[in-house]
Amino acid sequence: MAIYHLTAQYISRNKGRSAVGASAYRAGEKLHNKYDGQTHDFTGKRGIVHNEIMLPENAPPEFADRETFWNAVELNEKRKDAQTAREIEIALPNELNLDEQIQLVREYVRNNFISENMCADICIHAGKHYHNKDKRNVEAEHDKIITPDNPHAHIMLTLRPIDKDGNFANKNREWNKTEYLINWRKNWADIQNREFERKGLDVRVSHESNADRGIDQEPTIHMGHEATAQERRGIRTRRGNVNRGIVARNRAKQKARADQDRLQRNERKQSRIRSERLKRKFSKEQQDREQKKHRINTDLGNGGSTMLNAIQAEDRKGRAKARKHITEIKNKAERERLEEEAQRAKEEREALQRQRRREHEERKAEMERKRKEEEKEREKEKDHDRDSPSRSR
Repeated sequence: MAIYHLTAQYISRNKGRSAVGASAYRAGEKLHNKYDGQTHDFTGKRGIVHNEIMLPENAPPEFADRETFWNAVELNEKRKDAQTAREIEIALPNELNLDEQIQLVREYVRNNFISENMCADICIHAGKHYHNKDKRNVEAEHDKIITPDNPHAHIMLTLRPIDKDGNFANKNREWNKTEYLINWRKNWADIQNREFERKGLDVRVSHESNADRGIDQEPTIHMGHEATAQERRGIRTRRGNVNRGIVARNRAKQKARADQDRLQRNERKQSRIRSERLKRKFSKEQQDREQKKHRINTDLGNGGSTMLNAIQAEDRKGRAKARKHITEIKNKAERERLEEEAQRAKEEREALQRQRRREHEERKAEMERKRKEEEKEREKEKDHDRDSPSRSR
């Protein structure tokens, strides 16, 4: 059964890695890194069924050689903690043969990465071989093998685009945004589903999470090759225990949903039964009314029809009277509301006028007080002027 898997990671010197070493491990080749002088020899690695370099049109032709290409990438980065490459790991559908898988990966890489002037190093692994000696290599820690039986592809990408002169340009920070990764994930799901539809296969994959798809199911965690191998030998692992707990919870949720669905079906059934009973009751009442009308018409002849018309007219008159009464009550309530609003507005205006009068009186009193103080000051100055000659004599 087809599964969906796409993860992205950086290859960074800060983690003791190099693009040359990562490419050698994934391609199963022997490559020499001119930046740090190390030689990475993985020629004995098995399970590698295909590898190739894909380049944009303006890339130098010598980049078709893996060692030349990744050494150019390494030497172009000067920082000791530089990120040298991005890796996309994808699961390949078992429903396709190897040639179809290769063509599918090529089309995906061409449409999503080469079109952006990235260079790509593609390595396809059968997913069936693992070396114990790989545990001693730093690249094994970052090789996220999906399961030992699932073919998968490692796509190593440059972080710098190739400019029109065939040189590495500045790093494109836009590629680091989440929306790019989301788009890459969606495109990988779309291209697989298109191929499944072309082959007439009744299988589809989705890049969305269970929550985004409206599925109330807890996803299991990634087991990894070591835990999977131990579980197959009957050894229980921590990750296996976590997944078993998740499976148990999902089964409990599924059972609870089934019970809830059964209860809802029973409620709908009971509702239909009640509805049918009401319909039958209403139909019987309607038949009784028709029979009563027929008896009146039969007993009274034409007068019966006149009597029924009078009764119906009286009913209409009563309903009209009730509507008129309701309208009068609504109008009365509206008039009372308008009167209350007018009264409140009047009280607010009167309160505002009283406040303004108080403020006017206060200002008037304050001006009067200041006038009296000024008169007292002038009187004092006059007395002082009259007394001054006498004191001078």
